[in-house]
Amino acid sequence: MRTLEQDYDLFFIRQDFYDQHLRDFKEELILPKLDYYQHPIYSSIHAISSYQTWKITFDYVIVQQAGWYEDLPQNLQYDLLNEQRRNHNAMMYKDNLVTINFWHRMPKSWQDEMIEGLDDSFSDVRIPDNIPERIVQFHNQIPQIHGPNCYSAVIYCLTNNEQIIYEWMFANTFLNFLKRNQYYPVKDMDYQAGDVVCFYDMQHTLQHACYMVTDSLCFNKNGQTFHDFWAIHSFEKIKAEWPQMTLKLYRKIKE
Repeated sequence: MRTLEQDYDLFFIRQDFYDQHLRDFKEELILPKLDYYQHPIYSSIHAISSYQTWKITFDYVIVQQAGWYEDLPQNLQYDLLNEQRRNHNAMMYKDNLVTINFWHRMPKSWQDEMIEGLDDSFSDVRIPDNIPERIVQFHNQIPQIHGPNCYSAVIYCLTNNEQIIYEWMFANTFLNFLKRNQYYPVKDMDYQAGDVVCFYDMQHTLQHACYMVTDSLCFNKNGQTFHDFWAIHSFEKIKAEWPQMTLKLYRKIKE
């Protein structure tokens, strides 16, 4: 079952907020941004995906146990709440900061509404009859946990290993798999079923990948959260969602 319940309450703050509240939070655990991302517990896949940290503007993270926020003086609660709004913290519901305690107090209908309100939209593509059932079965489905991403979705299509589709996969793991299985870049961009399309940014860093199920449709997952559907889409739609990217087409080269 999908849940946004956390092990710790995280509060994302900018440098100016940190400087203004040095005396208020002298004894709190406050991690600089880099330390936060390197922390094996506080920056778990579940936490990063629930808070959607890639959308948050922050320099520090206050890490606290359940109940700390609710025990603060009203003025500090108000300041922290406004700071989360300013920084685009995703753990908000109807102007409320969703702490561990608030989540526990939310009716199930509110929890479901919050989760579903963050969900991506369904694909309305008509599915051709010749697409393998093992791919079609995941069309317009969502994982129950955060983590599965675009790379594991593609690798699943290339294998018979269903476990892989539920993995969070690094880009290098993905590229190594392609190479081990004789998938290499080709110069022409004449897309065919079975091709893998990789999206590179201006720094030549791989950012996304999808699997072509026909010459115009692809199997895709746009992110690592449980709000992102596995789905078959028009390839043109996916290209439009990843603008300013350089595309590389990988195709299996038979030995």
